[in-house]
Amino acid sequence: MEARTDFDGPALELDFPGLRIGVAEYEEGPTGCTVFHFASGATIERDVRGGSPGTFGEFEWVDAVCFAGGSLYGLEAATGVAAELFRQRNYDTGWMSIAAVAGAIIFDWGPRDNAVYPDKELGRAALRTAREGRFPLGRRGAGRSATVGKTFGLEQGEPGGQGGAFRTNLLENWLKATGMTDVNLKTFVAHPKYDDFWAELSPEKEAGRVRAPAVFLGGWYDIFLQGTINSFDTIHNHGGEGARGHCRLIIAPIEMMAATAKRFG
Repeated sequence: MEARTDFDGPALELDFPGLRIGVAEYEEGPTGCTVFHFASGATIERDVRGGSPGTFGEFEWVDAVCFAGGSLYGLEAATGVAAELFRQRNYDTGWMSIAAVAGAIIFDWGPRDNAVYPDKELGRAALRTAREGRFPLGRRGAGRSATVGKTFGLEQGEPGGQGGAFRTNLLENWLKATGMTDVNLKTFVAHPKYDDFWAELSPEKEAGRVRAPAVFLGGWYDIFLQGTINSFDTIHNHGGEGARGHCRLIIAPIEMMAATAKRFG
């Protein structure tokens, strides 16, 4: 069997740097798998529903997630994704190089009656052809032979498929609204968690260079309030001569929006 990996039709277009999406199918099924590959890794949360769920890889941090048809047998596709990542990393067996791949499957038999399922090679193919910015919708990938409405019998099932939605996070929207550069936006997207990059930028290392007192203003409804408090604490207690012990922190019922403040009440 030959994996099909190029599709026309409806798709969700999204601007998500670092996320590559791959879809592969066996027309002989028909069945398929859908792979989400995070170039820098990602934290994962699960919301598993349905009468007979099947999952693989109870990780908190993953390199990729693979959804597939084929019921329990379709979990093999996730091992193909891991194997392909292993190859792409030049078979590095270092502790931090082991690919963490989570998987989930659906029962897509009923409308089809054959032994074809998403196997290791199909998972490999989906990862190899994954790309940024496009997620095929409808009867594609893991949703190729998905059905719904089978509560009272498989014969009553109707075609399903795969769907998606994309929403930028609050931080990204704020950066765009305030006119910050694309460089800053890409930095926050590339380093969503506190890592060595942010550690090198720790204000405590540079606090001694601040020698003038400052007033720190935060709003009750400001999503960055904790950062304001941390900055005040750092400069007030560890700043240079003239700043240390002379800073002030004001937290008021205001909302910080760009360079303006709006009073409530």
